[in-house]
Amino acid sequence: MVSRQVEFNEKVNPEQLSAQIKRSAVLGLTKSAEHVLRMAKHNTPHESGDLERSGAASVDPPNLVAAVSFNTPYAVRQHEEVSYDHPKKGEAKYLENALRDESAAVLKILAKHLQGAFR
Repeated sequence: MVSRQVEFNEKVNPEQLSAQIKRSAVLGLTKSAEHVLRMAKHNTPHESGDLERSGAASVDPPNLVAAVSFNTPYAVRQHEEVSYDHPKKGEAKYLENALRDESAAVLKILAKHLQGAFR
């Protein structure tokens, strides 16, 4: 095994590095949540379009948590009721399926933004 020593000519400021990583994580979470929202909107049941338009992506930066939600009185019921017929378009589990189907894309988006913190 060959080992080599690497010298760094620049000093790393831990506080600046930590702040940059957090900014990159927040951006990655934002882009990831927006991606999942776009995919979920493709599968929301559609009658008037209100459900699709109610979709939102949000991020809680201090806690590094992202959320995707739909805010109509019937959003949860439409999501959970698998026996409903959707003749125009859409499906039950529209948000759950989008998150499951796009999990690899979400990881790539997050990785891309976090890698950017170290450049």
